[in-house]
Amino acid sequence: MSLTGSFTYTETTLDPTVSSSYELEWPSDLPEGDDNYAKRGTTETMWVSGSTQSTHTISGSYLSINFVSLPHIKTDNDSLYQINIDYNVYNSLADYQAQNVAYNTHEDIFGFDLTALTGSNDVIEYCYDYLKGLPGFELMENN
Repeated sequence: MSLTGSFTYTETTLDPTVSSSYELEWPSDLPEGDDNYAKRGTTETMWVSGSTQSTHTISGSYLSINFVSLPHIKTDNDSLYQINIDYNVYNSLADYQAQNVAYNTHEDIFGFDLTALTGSNDVIEYCYDYLKGLPGFELMENN
């Protein structure tokens, strides 16, 4: 089983042209052995690098799940599972056959109850159906 169609994802990258600053006031009562003792009672401007987000769509893509894991989570009141889905997206079926991966990532389903699998043929099928319900997968179909 696999999914085919248009796949959309958002990529976040560090962008040195985007930054923000804040002022840090050093306490005046820093102990003498502190690494920042010389800065006590001063104000320093700190700069933080930013990031940008871009959206990409792969039309005619082919999505294949690599593996699924089901770690067991026990709490005082519940016995739940988490599902980890690792998958590759290819630009086409031909790229899948040549193993030319365009995008690799994973999704996690937290607090999963195994009874949700009732009526499903298997965990992998359930995961494909789950992915189709996420943003970016709306135009993908079972293959």
